[in-house]
Amino acid sequence: MSTTQILADQGPMVVQAAADGVFDWAGEKVDALMVLLRAVAVVVAVIFIIYRAVATKGAMAAIIIAIGCGAIFVYGVWNVTDLQDRVGNEVNSAPVSSGQLAESTPEPYVAGLTLVAA
Repeated sequence: MSTTQILADQGPMVVQAAADGVFDWAGEKVDALMVLLRAVAVVVAVIFIIYRAVATKGAMAAIIIAIGCGAIFVYGVWNVTDLQDRVGNEVNSAPVSSGQLAESTPEPYVAGLTLVAA
């Protein structure tokens, strides 16, 4: 049997990608980087809160505001895709102008009296 006949008898060949390919490796690295960046965001928020507490010599209002700002920052970092979806939905749900305005002729109005055209 020739090589051509052997290949023809086997039918179509399916080439499968290796399980440990470049895209899998890159995906794992991106996931690890996201975990690292989230951890760094939490650490930065805590350092900011401590810095504000020391800079204001323990003023409770400044510490509470710093905690609020840090919480918003951490929420934004941890939920960036959710925020992106929400903003995208808001932008896409805005009314779209059709380019044509409905023409309306206002009724004549003078000092509380309605004028009727003859």
